[in-house]
Amino acid sequence: MPKSKTHPDWRARAHAVSARPSVLSVIAFRFRPRGYMSTGMGFVVKRDAQNSIVLTSGHYLGVVKRKDQLVVRRMTAGGVQQLPASVIYSNSVADVAILRVPGLTGVRPLRFAHTFVGQSVVAVGYSDPINLFAGTTFTRIPAMSPGRVMEPWTIDLGTHFGITVSNVILDCVAMEGMSGGPVLSSGGVVAMVDSGARGFTRAVSLVTILQVLKTHLGVGLQDNMTMEQVIELIA
Repeated sequence: MPKSKTHPDWRARAHAVSARPSVLSVIAFRFRPRGYMSTGMGFVVKRDAQNSIVLTSGHYLGVVKRKDQLVVRRMTAGGVQQLPASVIYSNSVADVAILRVPGLTGVRPLRFAHTFVGQSVVAVGYSDPINLFAGTTFTRIPAMSPGRVMEPWTIDLGTHFGITVSNVILDCVAMEGMSGGPVLSSGGVVAMVDSGARGFTRAVSLVTILQVLKTHLGVGLQDNMTMEQVIELIA
């Protein structure tokens, strides 16, 4: 039986807790025409000895120009780690972007998993990225927002350059700044937070994520591939 928002499935909660170190704050400092920041979340999907590949949302990222500064932040045992990032690919309509973060090593990549109606899930992300790490100890780790996959569990938003754009609907609360954060079940990442409204949250579906990667990479992908297997094809 599906669990409620206040009592999520313990396996989904445990998976979300273990995924926290892989969740990052993504900040784009804009210098045109007046300075401002665009913020969201991201999560590691691949790593090697020099770099990590981070999946995030495309709508807040928009177009990152040469004069802009794109960074990721995470909390470590020694304090705040901030590293520069670059955009490999971004699609604001499908709401998926891929970043490369040199120097981000030792962070466990997350994995894909399938989802279904009534499944217990947990959205993970920093809820105040602008003032990240400036407040209490509670705000220094990614927040967790439990919920369930609602029915209808997907909303078809049409196609964009051959990509099926669809959202998964959840009854968890997406707090401000959580766009791009992972939504985890007991098996892994099932979607990525898009936006929240009263009573429900929209999340980018796994179908859309895989199709964006397929279009970008120009190769065939299988639904049961892990994130790391999919991102391996980028090179």
